[in-house]
Order: sequence, then structure tokens, then C-alpha cells
Amino acid sequence: MLTPLKLVRRGLVTWIIEAAALWVLHVLLPGVHIRNLQVDAMAVLLIGALNALVRPIVLLFAENLGLVVFLMLTLVLNAVMVSLVAWALPGFYVDSAWTAFVLAFGLAVLNTLVSGLLGINDDDSFYRNVTRWLERRRAPQAGIDEPGTIFIQVDGLAERTFRQALADGNLPTLQAWLARGTHRLTGWQCDVPSMTSSGQSGILYGNNA
Repeated sequence: MLTPLKLVRRGLVTWIIEAAALWVLHVLLPGVHIRNLQVDAMAVLLIGALNALVRPIVLLFAENLGLVVFLMLTLVLNAVMVSLVAWALPGFYVDSAWTAFVLAFGLAVLNTLVSGLLGINDDDSFYRNVTRWLERRRAPQAGIDEPGTIFIQVDGLAERTFRQALADGNLPTLQAWLARGTHRLTGWQCDVPSMTSSGQSGILYGNNA
């Protein structure tokens, strides 16, 4: 789980990425005008605020749509929000609905690419939590009362790497399990090469000989 400091830091980094992407696109697209960097930063802030208000509603009503339809609907709504911000914010101008759509698409692509390269964690993001809530809402109940066991196996994962990922907040679910005391972490040794078959024998039968 992200700490408040990491959450603020991620928010600032995301804001900077979006602002840089908007500035680059305003240079490339002839139908977009931004007076200065202050207007650029404010435009990104307003677009993000509108997204935070509108996208959960879209997720709620679009849960049965296909992926392509949902993505197109999201882009159209982003274009509408870009147009609204351009209309309301002095110094930010978009000449047409088509330009707003291209701008929204470009912002989404650049943000995805840069965020992926920087490895920005989104496990605790607002939209991810809304999506998880919708998944739980839609998930059918199995109706099984008996306890069960889930095995998750990752080839070649060193204990040191795993603990570092926990410390960095990259495994929020496992971190929560450990914090609640329902699970415990025991050490292990990676063999070279990693042997999936022997590892499964050890998990299922208690002996990997």
C-alpha cells in the first residue's frame, strides 16, 4: 500500500508528465494554443479533476460494454472535457471537436508510454480501486463454504527481490495480508536454473527431492 508521501509524489510526477505531454502536443497540433506554462499546468489540473468526477460514473454504466467500445467512449468523454476546459480557461484554446479528440488521444498515449517507462505504480490509483469495486460487484458468488488454498508460483523470484518489492509498496495485496497477520513470509533459496517441477512437488507434497 502506498504511503501518503509516495501518493503525493506519484501525483506530482503524474501531473508533471501530463503537463509536459500537453505542452508537446500544443506545439505539434496547429489547432491548439496555450499561452504559457502556468496555463498548461492549470489545464491539466482541471482536466484531471473532471476525469476524477466523470470516469467512475462511466465505469459504473459501461461495465457491460466491450473493451473497444469502452475505450472509444472514454476518449470521446476526454475530448469533451478538453473542450470544456478550453472554453472555461483563458489562455487555452482548441479550435474544433476533432482537435480536442486528437489531443485527448495524444495525452492518453504519451501518459501511458512515459508512465510505463518510469514504472509508476497504479495498484492503489483511484480508477483502479473503482474498477476493482465494479469487479467485486459483478463477480458471481461461488456458494462454497469450505476453505481452500491458492498457490501462486513465480519462477526465479529471489527472497531479497520480493522483500524489496514489499518495502517499495509494489505488492499492496500481499503487504496487507502480512500486516493483518493472516499470512507469514518464510525464506527460500532460488536454484539455478529455476526448476518449476521440483518447486511444485515441494509445495504440494512437502518434498522437492
